[in-house]
Amino acid sequence: MRDILLLTLLAAFLLSAGCAQAPDGSVSTPMSGTVQPSALSEGGADAAAGLRHMNVTFPAHDGARIDAEIADTAPEQERGLMERTHLGQNEGMLFVYGEERPLSFWMFHTRIPLDIVFISADGKVADVQSMEPCIGEDASACPVYRSAVPARWALEVNALFAAKYGITDGDGVRIED
Repeated sequence: MRDILLLTLLAAFLLSAGCAQAPDGSVSTPMSGTVQPSALSEGGADAAAGLRHMNVTFPAHDGARIDAEIADTAPEQERGLMERTHLGQNEGMLFVYGEERPLSFWMFHTRIPLDIVFISADGKVADVQSMEPCIGEDASACPVYRSAVPARWALEVNALFAAKYGITDGDGVRIED
């Protein structure tokens, strides 16, 4: 019985320790069916990860396209890109929320440096930040990355993606199948 309790506590800790939700709990439970409701409900499932994918493009910046895994449930968001050792050049993860709100992310057990692009409800870049890996065992040592303004989506991509394409606040974002 004690072993089952310990395993349950360990599983709960691991699920809550992803790169998405900050330790202060400031990211609320998301709702699915945002950007393109039909696209989110019909998106194909990735056989390995079990996550749907969508294309995220920045129309003003030629070639700035991401094949994004969709994280629109609390467990998917809590796991985020935690423990991954590689992210393809044009791959990322799109965190989907039901409404615009202040968002907070951290990088506990996230092994690769990332950029995070916060996107407003009107489909524009609201804020861009660089996030460093935090692979130690002390979660309190990991910085928290907060959106400068409320956002409805957050896109995690490889570090320097935003700089490479010149993506800045106010740029338009297109999210589709």
